[in-house]
Amino acid sequence: KRGNNNLICKDRHKNRVYLVTGSSLGIGFAILKRLAQEGASVILTSRRKENLAKAEEDLKNNNLKFDTIIANFNSKEDREKVFAQIKEKYGMLHGLVCNIAVSPHFGNSIDI
Repeated sequence: KRGNNNLICKDRHKNRVYLVTGSSLGIGFAILKRLAQEGASVILTSRRKENLAKAEEDLKNNNLKFDTIIANFNSKEDREKVFAQIKEKYGMLHGLVCNIAVSPHFGNSIDI
């Protein structure tokens, strides 16, 4: 059976912080939830506040550690805001899952 909770290693990502863009629905939410189930502190993001409520409820009901940031990753200002908030609260980011379908940048991601 796929998604078998018996395969979850609860301490695999302990004391780590992960950002999953577009994580309020679908694959992004599944990745975010799994990281949280394995001990990570996760950053739940969406550009639409209304998309976050169901995801937040699910994470709360499972006693998972998360923060929520409303951000449109097509906006440089929003990207800077997200990373500034993560740096202020956590000091660092251990992983980034880019789960958005559009990029405003053409070229090397490092140049963003």
